[in-house]
Amino acid sequence: MSITCEDLMGLKHFQSIKLLAGHSGIHRTVTWPYVVITPSVEEWLNSGEILFIINSNEQNMSNWEFLKRIIIDCSSKRISGIVLVGSVSDLDSIPQNVLKLSDDYATPLYAMPWDLKLINVTKEIIDLIVSDKNIQKKREIFIERLLFSEGDTADSLQDYAILHSIPVKSLHFIFSLTVTQTILSEGNAAVSETMSILKSIGELNGNRFPIIMIPSGDTIIGFCSVDSDIQVTHAVDYITAIYKLLITKYPPPALCVSLWQPLPVIGRYVPELQRVKAGLVFYQKN
Repeated sequence: MSITCEDLMGLKHFQSIKLLAGHSGIHRTVTWPYVVITPSVEEWLNSGEILFIINSNEQNMSNWEFLKRIIIDCSSKRISGIVLVGSVSDLDSIPQNVLKLSDDYATPLYAMPWDLKLINVTKEIIDLIVSDKNIQKKREIFIERLLFSEGDTADSLQDYAILHSIPVKSLHFIFSLTVTQTILSEGNAAVSETMSILKSIGELNGNRFPIIMIPSGDTIIGFCSVDSDIQVTHAVDYITAIYKLLITKYPPPALCVSLWQPLPVIGRYVPELQRVKAGLVFYQKN
C-alpha cells in the first residue's frame, strides 16, 4: 500500500542506521529519499520525503539550529524522517533539545555512520518504493476489475489474482472508510495518512484474513477474503477495532466505516459498492 519509515528499518543497509528520536512517527509514508544540499529545503519538497543531511560543513550538523529549523519548517510538508550522516562523535553529541523537538513533531530522526555508503542506502529505499508501487498497482487493477469491469468473469479474476499473488479465499466482502470533506479541506493528507496507519495495523493481522485496500477519492475501499463464516465475524471485529482506533485521531463524523455482506463468488461488485457508499449495510459506524 505504501512504504513507511518502519519498513525501511528492515532493509539490509538501513539496519545499520540508528533511530534516535521521533519514534511515534515511524508509520509515516516514505515517498522518496532526498539529500539536503541547500540551507533551505521546504520549497524543494512535495510530501513524504526522507531527508539525508550530510555533515560536510558547519552549516549542517555543527549548527544544530539548522536541523531544528528543518524539523519545524518541514512539518507542514509531512516529511517522513531525517537521517543525519556523520562521524560517531558528531552523532553522539546531538543536543537533547533537538531530540525533544523531533519527538514533539513525531519526526523520526536517524543517525547514519560515515562508513555506510549513501548510494547503497538510497538505492535500496528507491527499489523498495518502486517494488511496492508495482504491487499496489496490480492490486488496484484487481479491485477496479472486480468492481467495474463488465468483461471479466469469476475465472478471469481468479486467474489474475493467482498470477499476481493476490489472496482470494472462499468468502469475500468489501468495506469502505470514508473521510469527510471537512478534514480534507483542512489541507492534511488524511486519506494517505490513514492508509499508512492501516498498513501498519494490517501487518499485525498477518494472513488470517487478507485485506487489500486502495484509496479512491475521499474513500478507502477494502476487499477482504476469508475461509468461513466465523472468519467473517473475526474480520468484521478486526476492521471495527481498526475503526475505533482511527476515530481517536479523526472523531466521527470525520470518519465512517461501512461493510457489505460476504459473497461466495468473485464477480462484479458494483451493486454492493453502491450500497456500501449509500450506507445500506449490515454493519455501519458513523
